[in-house]
Amino acid sequence: MKAIIGKNKIPKKGFQVKEEEDQSMQVTIYSKPHCLECNLVKRFLKDHGVKFETKDCSRTEYLEEVKEMGFLGVPVTVIDGTPVQGLQPDLLKKHLHLGQAGL
Repeated sequence: MKAIIGKNKIPKKGFQVKEEEDQSMQVTIYSKPHCLECNLVKRFLKDHGVKFETKDCSRTEYLEEVKEMGFLGVPVTVIDGTPVQGLQPDLLKKHLHLGQAGL
């Protein structure tokens, strides 16, 4: 029998402590079709095994979300609520906790 034990709690006798699984980062990329820089960001994320959701800014509601974040163009990659505009591999790696910087 396994139990997840919260911080500072001692498991009762007979229970094994199970480490909580890491929560996946939530990554969303706002892009447009035929956008070279958008496609490069998507490829970068795929090459690093990062799962992401794509929001096509050809749809007005997604373009409005980009504008509400203070940006005028795409791509905008949002990593756990932190937006990164454009293709910035070093900054993307930093927010994704991917080790060495560079593409």
